[in-house]
Amino acid sequence: MKYCTKCKNITNDDKAEICSECRKKLISDPAPSSPVRIITAQGFEFEHICAALDDGGLPYSYSREKNDALFRAGVPSAAAYNEIFVPLTYYPDAQEILENIGAKDERHAVMLSSEDLQKLEHAKAMEKGDEMSPGKARAIRIVSGIAFLLLLAGVVFATDWVIALVKAIFTKG
Repeated sequence: MKYCTKCKNITNDDKAEICSECRKKLISDPAPSSPVRIITAQGFEFEHICAALDDGGLPYSYSREKNDALFRAGVPSAAAYNEIFVPLTYYPDAQEILENIGAKDERHAVMLSSEDLQKLEHAKAMEKGDEMSPGKARAIRIVSGIAFLLLLAGVVFATDWVIALVKAIFTKG
């Protein structure tokens, strides 16, 4: 995955060296907290997208698009175009939300490789304070369940043995 630090766009073309939008050099392996532009919207659509991101619990920020003619003229306007950004770790979740509400922007939608998705999931888990990846957590839950069942079986067998011992002591006489 490559990232443009100026446009805040990502691309999955690992051979690309410069951004197709601003012509700035792309970087490899951006930081998980890097802001990524997910869509440019205005008016009601902008408000709808922000509400959907809020409902999804995703962190986001926005800024007025620099190419907007009203922005350049210094005129405040409700019809201004706003660029919406999410941290890179939340990019797949944000794309899913945009798709669900029918607001997907093909210019900024990038299909990430499974390797990139795994890296982002791991980074998100680390950000939330989880010390391990989701796969490792699943394996530990399975092993813990098996250990619990073995402990339970051990308690049952030990109880049977103690009862058999007590029974043998009192029935000898």
